[in-house]
Amino acid sequence: DFPNPADQLYWVMEGSDGFKAKGLTTYGTSEKPVKGGMPGWAGTLTADELIGVIRHEREAFAGDKFDATTYDKMLEMVTKEFPDRQAEFKEAIDAFKLLPSDA
Repeated sequence: DFPNPADQLYWVMEGSDGFKAKGLTTYGTSEKPVKGGMPGWAGTLTADELIGVIRHEREAFAGDKFDATTYDKMLEMVTKEFPDRQAEFKEAIDAFKLLPSDA
């Protein structure tokens, strides 16, 4: 449902309640209705953990590979939507960029 990993990261960080609070009623390219139940993890997980979750889901289940452009899009989203976490995500993303795409 998320061709852009940054959109998936946003969904994981906000969760159903976060989407509803912003007046969003659907998510993903198939525009699934936001019904509730998906917790938002922005206040619980670190940047490393959040990026790791997205990498795992996309690489293990869809065979995706991450590159510098993918990480840059994630940082752009965080900078826009979660500016207070920009430095944390930049540091995590810089470290992830050093890893091989399949690590």
